[in-house]
Amino acid sequence: MKINRNYNIKNCDAKMYLVQGDEYSISYQIGKIFKKSLNKYVNNLKKEFFSNNANLKYVNKMKNLLKEKYPFVFDAVQGRADGANIDLDLFIYYMCSEYRNQQPEKCSSIIVNTKNNKFIMHNEDEDCDKYNTKIIKYQFDNNIKFIEIAYADSLEGTACHYGKEFVFTMNYIHVNKYNLNYLPMHFYNKLLANAKNNEEFFNIIKNIPIASATGFNFYDYKEKKFYYIEKVFDKFDIKEIEGINLHTNHFTAKEFTKYNPKLLATNSNTFNRLLIAKQMLGEAKDLTINQAKSILTYYGTCDYNSVMSKKNCGYDSLTFGTFLFDPVNNISEFDVYNKKHDKLKFEL
Repeated sequence: MKINRNYNIKNCDAKMYLVQGDEYSISYQIGKIFKKSLNKYVNNLKKEFFSNNANLKYVNKMKNLLKEKYPFVFDAVQGRADGANIDLDLFIYYMCSEYRNQQPEKCSSIIVNTKNNKFIMHNEDEDCDKYNTKIIKYQFDNNIKFIEIAYADSLEGTACHYGKEFVFTMNYIHVNKYNLNYLPMHFYNKLLANAKNNEEFFNIIKNIPIASATGFNFYDYKEKKFYYIEKVFDKFDIKEIEGINLHTNHFTAKEFTKYNPKLLATNSNTFNRLLIAKQMLGEAKDLTINQAKSILTYYGTCDYNSVMSKKNCGYDSLTFGTFLFDPVNNISEFDVYNKKHDKLKFEL
């Protein structure tokens, strides 16, 4: 097992780490990296967790499910809990955010696939600091390699994933009621992050149910195609994208809108962000990278912004940065917005 800090972004709350080994050892090191934040987040739930026997019953159900069907995900959970020196049951409870009814709606994405421009651009909207957010390069013993924006409060697959076979970004989508018989989002996304190829990724989408709903902006290296994928419970919708696709945190498949026709999370401004993006797009049939970035970094004086800020949302600059993937020009980079503006290139 090796861990090497190979980048240190000056005056910025992001560092890049290279982590190598098997599932448990990699997750153990990540647990150590996020130890301060994880202990703060998880230990705050102790009183809540132990106040109701139903909580432990649900955690045991999830724990047995992971051990039985998805042992590498259980190894990841166990490793991260051990690395952070926190109770395993309490950590699983923390990771089951649908059960705790804690799912914020953030992030905005644009796919452009036209004759002249082909790229995915995605805002990572998180309340980030040097303790809870890192950029990590994973090199597993089974030869799976990828780079991700990694958060203390989630497993792999929740943000921007840059791999050898495919690239994807994820936007959570609110539903009126969760299905707690299905796999929680954080465990589900971990399955996708560890997929060996695009066929395995799509097989997971089609055959494994999720407790909530998500939207994925996806690029397939083999087919050289862009997709937008929606997954809700045991259903899915896969669209090959030609032209422009804007997404915040809403369903685009008509058959799924019944799951959140109007009700959204209380801290959501997803339709406001979508509205301003559509207004800025207008009738355009194409976007350059700079034009797309102007949409995702729009800053106004109300909550119709793409870039959220303290002025309009009550947070300190929730847009951590913007991820860009352009397969034609071989661009894969993350613009970090902080005390100092930094551009970090993703190279496997």
